[in-house]
Amino acid sequence: MNAVYLVGTFPPPLHGMAAVNAAMRERLLEAGFNVVTLNTAPWSLNRSLVARLTRIPRLLRVWCCLFSARWRDKAIVVYLAPAGGWGQIYDLITVSLCRAMRVKCVLHHHNWAYLYRCFRLMRWICRVAGPGSLHVVLCSRMGHALESKYFECRWCTLTNSALFNYEITTDVHSSLKNVGFLSNLTIDKGTDAVISIAYEIKRLKLGIRVIVAGPCHDARLIKQLKMAMNDDVLEWRGAVYGVEKQQFWKDIDAFMFPSLNEAESLVIWESLAAAVPVIAYDRGCTSGQIMKAGVVVPQDEDYIDSALRIISIWQHDDQLYQVVSAMALGRLRDIKKQGKVELSTILSILSDI
Repeated sequence: MNAVYLVGTFPPPLHGMAAVNAAMRERLLEAGFNVVTLNTAPWSLNRSLVARLTRIPRLLRVWCCLFSARWRDKAIVVYLAPAGGWGQIYDLITVSLCRAMRVKCVLHHHNWAYLYRCFRLMRWICRVAGPGSLHVVLCSRMGHALESKYFECRWCTLTNSALFNYEITTDVHSSLKNVGFLSNLTIDKGTDAVISIAYEIKRLKLGIRVIVAGPCHDARLIKQLKMAMNDDVLEWRGAVYGVEKQQFWKDIDAFMFPSLNEAESLVIWESLAAAVPVIAYDRGCTSGQIMKAGVVVPQDEDYIDSALRIISIWQHDDQLYQVVSAMALGRLRDIKKQGKVELSTILSILSDI
C-alpha cells in the first residue's frame, strides 16, 4: 500500500486544522496505510514574527524528508493541508518539490479565506499541483467555490465529522436556560460579540446564564472577559478538555458561534452531538452543517440583534425549542452516515493512486 506523507500542522498547539490533521492520520493508520507525519506547526498560537519563524526549521526537515523519501520508496503520496495566509509560500515550495519529483499530491482544504477572494499564491499552488492532483473539500459548496476561483480540478468532499467519534446524547433538551460559546477566543471568532450579548442578556433581565470556554491569548479580550466576570454577566471557564469539555456541552442549551472566519467548524458538530442547537453566522460550509438544527444569520445582518431575538423566542417557547434540539441530533446522525461513505471513497482513491 502507498506510503502517505502527511504535511501540515499537528497538535500541540491544539486548534481546528491541527485536530483534523491528527484525526485524518488516525483514519489512515486504521486503513493500513504507512503514514509519515511531517509537522509544520509553530511552537505556539502566538502570531508574532518570532513565533512564525519557528516553523522554518521544521519546514526544512519536511523538504529534506520528501526529497530523500522519493528515492527510497517509489509509491508515495503527499497529503498536504494548505495554509490560509502567507504560509502558502511554504506550501507552494512543497507542491513544487512534489511536481519536480513526479509525486502525486492530495490537497485537503480546511480554510475558506482564499475562496472568498482569489489568492495569487493559491492560484500558483493549484497550477503547480496540476490536473493529476486531488483536492479534498469539506462540502460541495467549497468545491464549486474552488473551481470558480481557480480552475477546473478533481475534487471530492469529506466532512470533518467523518474523522471524529462523537459521544452522541440520547436526550433532547427540554428548555433553554443557559447559552454558551467555545473556541480559541479571538476577535475573528466573535468573542467580543458574545461578551456584548452577555451584557444585553443581563440588561434585558432574561435570566439566562452565559458560559464561555476556551483559551485566550489576546490581552484586550482577557481584560474584557475578566471585567464581564466581575460584572456577573458571564462565566469564563478557560481551556476545557476531556471531562470538562463534556460538562460544558451538558451545561448549555444553545450554542452561539459568531465566527467571521470558518470553513466547517468542529465545535458545531460537537454542539449537535449534544442536542444543542446553534446560532451561527453564514460562513463557509456552516449553513450546510446546521440546516434546521439552529439558525444561520446572514452575513449582512447584525449577529448580536439576531442572536438575542432567537434566544428570547426559544426561551419563551419550550415546544419550539425542543423541536430544534431534536433536529440537532438528527442532523448529526445523518451527517455521520454521509461522512462514512465519503471517507471510504477517499481511502479507496489513495489506495489507487
